[in-house]
Formats: sequence, C-alpha cells, structure tokens
Amino acid sequence: MITLLGIIIAVLSLTVFIFAARQFTQNRRVLYMKKTLEDILGGQDGIRLLSDKADTLGDLMYKTNELIDSYCQQKQNYEKEQLSKKKLLSNLSHDVRTPLVSVVGYLEAVIQDRVDEKNKAEYIKTALEKAYALKEQINQLFEFVQSDANEIKFKLERLDLC
Repeated sequence: MITLLGIIIAVLSLTVFIFAARQFTQNRRVLYMKKTLEDILGGQDGIRLLSDKADTLGDLMYKTNELIDSYCQQKQNYEKEQLSKKKLLSNLSHDVRTPLVSVVGYLEAVIQDRVDEKNKAEYIKTALEKAYALKEQINQLFEFVQSDANEIKFKLERLDLC
C-alpha cells in the first residue's frame, strides 16, 4: 500500500512538474510576443514574431505577423499619401498665388494711376480674367477635396448623345 501511495505521489509530482514547465514556457513565449509588439508599436519596422512550434500560440504568432505586415503596408501607404498631399498643397499654393498676384498688380496699377486712361479698361479686364481663372482653380480644388472625402453624390440621368 505504501508503494502504491508512493507511485501515486510520484505520478502527481511528475504531472505537476510537467504542467509547471509547460506553463513557464507558454508564459515566456507570451512575454516574447508582448515585447516584440511593444517594439513594433514603438516604431521599429521589420520585426516579426518567430515560433518553432506548430501549436495554438504558434498559429497566433503567425496571424499576428500577417496583421503586422498589413499594418506596415498601411503605414507606408499613409506616409506616401501625406507626402503626396504636401506636394499637392505646395503646387496649389503656387498656382493660386500667381493669378492672385496678377490681379492685385493690375488693380494697384489702376488705383495708383500708373496707367493712362486708355489702358485702364484693359487692365481692369485683365484683372477680372485673372480673378475668374483663380475662381475656377478654387472651384476645382473644392471639387477635389469633396471627391477625396467621398462627399460628392452622383446623380445618374439619361442623356441623348446625338
């Protein structure tokens, strides 16, 4: 009876030891995942989770790597989009400033009497044309912004092409 009790205690001890070792290994792998994810969130690109086991935690690491790849791709796309928008705004400010400076220049010349009576009407006409061109550019910008924000609602209607 004592040997049976000894065997039971030995089996239980071995089971507890195996369970504790397995739990320790799992905890270590989870901590590894946590630290790696913190590094990625901290801005380190190119880091991936590695697992040599094909268990549930290994599958979770694989799926997390897919999520990380998706995140990095979206981050790159966002950065490219932001750079593109900066360039667009820079070009746009130049394109808007040019006709505006022309309008101001022509009108200042008229107001300050630097233009003879014969050319005043032509200067005012030119200033008005530049103002219309500026208005058209601003309208196009507004349409672009609405389109980019998906705010434009299209209305389909029949049209006779002939």
